[in-house]
Amino acid sequence: MNDIKPVISIVTVVLNNAAGFRITADSVAGLDYPFTEFIVIDGGSIDGTLRVIEEYASHIKIRVSEPDRGIYDAMNKGIRFATGEWIIFMNAGDVFANPGILTMLFKGRTWNADVIYADSVADYTRFRVLQKAGSIDDLWKGMPFCHQAMLTRTTILKPHGFSLAYPIAADFDLVYRMHSAQRSFHHFPEPLCIIDVKGLSSQHYLQSWKERYTIYKTYGDNSAKGRLFYVRLWILFAFTRLLYNVLPQKQTDWIVKFRNRNNNVETGINIVNNEF
Repeated sequence: MNDIKPVISIVTVVLNNAAGFRITADSVAGLDYPFTEFIVIDGGSIDGTLRVIEEYASHIKIRVSEPDRGIYDAMNKGIRFATGEWIIFMNAGDVFANPGILTMLFKGRTWNADVIYADSVADYTRFRVLQKAGSIDDLWKGMPFCHQAMLTRTTILKPHGFSLAYPIAADFDLVYRMHSAQRSFHHFPEPLCIIDVKGLSSQHYLQSWKERYTIYKTYGDNSAKGRLFYVRLWILFAFTRLLYNVLPQKQTDWIVKFRNRNNNVETGINIVNNEF
């Protein structure tokens, strides 16, 4: 059995989200896996976030606060500071699924992979949905998992990082680049994180579609099947955006919950101490 535990670099980027950062920092501080380094990249917050970051100073190895060119520029800064064998990005408001998940992930295992990806749970505030990771072979359809559920070898990310050409879908571009370079991926079939679905791509459906289609055309086979898929996806995104514009939040939540009725997760549990 392998008893060597790798150091995990946990990078959190934040801008004017004191409450969200506190939730994430509590989750990181509560992990029972001792081999971590917590890196916090703040974009120059003015709302009190810096005071909250200071409260967690004893848990943070590196903290930076300065203007950046967007979320992926901030994440690239985190990559430059990372010294762990693996790196994971946990944005402000996102948390690990439970305190023991990293221990479970690395207990007795030597991962012969470049990327480990896992399932996740989407938190819609009023309810949660289990998001099972898709097959990496279906990457042409879009991200089969969220970046908060992905650990990547730091040595792979150091030379390249995220492309700033894609303000919303740079994570998709990164995964597609690694897949095209024949990097190895391994699925860990457990929820690794609970994510706040009020993220960037959730708010900008059509821009997200445009970037994803451009990335697909760059790395995919650009077949008629693929183009048809993205036309249908554009219609779905446009319809979704329309629903969010005309329907009350309660009704759109009901639609999402009904569509995912087989994967709904029990609510009312402390997200930092949640166990599945």
